[in-house]
Amino acid sequence: MNAEATAFGAVQGATSLAASADPTGLSSFAKAPVALAARNALAKSADARMDAQLARDEQALYRRYGMNPDGTPSGKRPAGSN
Repeated sequence: MNAEATAFGAVQGATSLAASADPTGLSSFAKAPVALAARNALAKSADARMDAQLARDEQALYRRYGMNPDGTPSGKRPAGSN
């Protein structure tokens, strides 16, 4: 995610630099909605990946401690117990 965010920032910087050379300023108006849509798409993608990782981590926690998702014992021995 950090690499994507860095690349996105570099692209935004480059397009802003190019837009600043436009003496009419019209390119800034054209760039703004596209940049906002791209930022929102990147944020939505990152949120989905973080939610998926959280779900995987939660399931690993339940398996590790022998629990059901509601916190009750699953009847299975916790990982690493003999």
